[in-house]
Amino acid sequence: MKIRRREFIEKSGLAIAALGASSAFAGLLPKQEEATPDISIARNDSLPRLLERALSPWNGMKNFVHRGDKVVILPNPQGNRPGVSTSAALVGHAVRLCLEAGAAEVTVASIHSPGRWFGTGVVQAVEENGGKMHYPQSGKDWMEIRLTAGIRLKKATIIRKSKENDVFINMPIVKQHDSTRMTAGLKNLMGFNLDNQSFHQGEEYIHQAIADLATLFSPRLIIIDAFTILTENGPFGPGRTISPQSVVVGTDIVALDAYSCRFLGLDPDEVGHIGRAHQLGLGRKDVSALRIVEARG
Repeated sequence: MKIRRREFIEKSGLAIAALGASSAFAGLLPKQEEATPDISIARNDSLPRLLERALSPWNGMKNFVHRGDKVVILPNPQGNRPGVSTSAALVGHAVRLCLEAGAAEVTVASIHSPGRWFGTGVVQAVEENGGKMHYPQSGKDWMEIRLTAGIRLKKATIIRKSKENDVFINMPIVKQHDSTRMTAGLKNLMGFNLDNQSFHQGEEYIHQAIADLATLFSPRLIIIDAFTILTENGPFGPGRTISPQSVVVGTDIVALDAYSCRFLGLDPDEVGHIGRAHQLGLGRKDVSALRIVEARG
């Protein structure tokens, strides 16, 4: 059946009008959000800004910390030499962001005595930003726990606060380590463990014990300080340092450690506890298939 010219014009006009209306309506719809990354990294800025930029693909700290949460943060304090301790400015700003997200309290805790923190600037940064330090002293500050998934390590005595919290944030610095080639998120968990000397029973044992210990913890967030990195004589230095000026953020502790190997020119397979943690199902060692984004300012 033929369509008359007038009918064609009328129908065409209605179609164009409908298309215009649908386009206008589409403009009112919320934009589809990009998928959450597996790892995000920010580079070349001040440490507070780096943290905010690295968290931006996750919609900020509020994605991890909610109103009323009790937050525990674990940095790595190993003295005041360059590249050996998690940066005070980074820890302090993490405390601030947690409180701004609605946390009821933010505590920085580890097995280390006040002397180990001396000169790092962390204590002052934590307190100035509204957090508090926790130095375990009496028996009530510790708990013994069995590792049902542990291969070498069958039980451990750990800081009670490491389990009694709503949100645990692991904040290591990545650096060279004479005993394990490198240290980042997985090895930093030894900062909650009382008897770390027992881990030093040879290379195979220490790597497996680190992976075993990691079965106890589920960090809500891992923030890796890769701003200034010790590349030799770790963990205490002194030694040569490099300055990637980066902060790396994610939720998969194995993937983050595997990714961080590149800062030291290592392959993840050269760091025994990464592969062992992967085998225990604690995360993904192969980062090639992960979504890694560089957060822009």
